[in-house]
Amino acid sequence: YSIEFQPNGKVFATASRDKTVKLWDGSEMKFLLRIEKDIFGGHSHSVNTLLWSRDGAKLATGGDDRNLYIWDVKTS
Repeated sequence: YSIEFQPNGKVFATASRDKTVKLWDGSEMKFLLRIEKDIFGGHSHSVNTLLWSRDGAKLATGGDDRNLYIWDVKTS
């Protein structure tokens, strides 16, 4: 439902109907990480929106479950 690049362009995130957020390498378009409820305690319904912090260290996600999560994102 949404794609947002980290401010430095190194990583981008996708929000999906399958209740996940995926992180991708922005230059090589390679998959990095899947954020899902069973592993990270994420959304129980589709994820609709994404917003990076100005420094790119945090990612906010919002979904149909009416929850907002803020994730610490460690990228090199």
